[in-house]
Amino acid sequence: MFKLFMILSVFMTLVLSNEVKFNETKYINAVDLEVSKKGILVFDKIFTKLSYENEETSFKFQVDNILQIKDDKETILSYDENLELSIFSTLINAIYKDDLEKLEEFFEIKKEKEETVLIPDDHISSVIDKITYKKTAKNLDFLNIYFTNEDRINIVQTK
Repeated sequence: MFKLFMILSVFMTLVLSNEVKFNETKYINAVDLEVSKKGILVFDKIFTKLSYENEETSFKFQVDNILQIKDDKETILSYDENLELSIFSTLINAIYKDDLEKLEEFFEIKKEKEETVLIPDDHISSVIDKITYKKTAKNLDFLNIYFTNEDRINIVQTK
């Protein structure tokens, strides 16, 4: 009976969650350096998990807090004390779920040609200049985050 329960639990987790693989390229202006890595986002009803290939640390974004997981040790982080992770979690979940209402809490939304442009409100405009993205159906063609210090991140969903 226990084996049946475990198999059913794993199956339901796979059915109810969605895994999105992506390539991320980060440009760091201060040192004129570009860093690329591959990652996976898992969207579940009660959390979103972010992990990167060949990295020991991953993040599980839950309703009340963020779990930082490193070497099977979990550390609870506060959204209030981790602005960048908080913004990332809100942004990626709202874009994935097409939750324009949530995006409008932090951004002015503009449509330019085939892409969406997000202009940040006063709360985060000191960090983020703008964000652009394009989705085709459920596929994220690209997500570009432009920071005020001229750093930028480009995320492209892979198949």
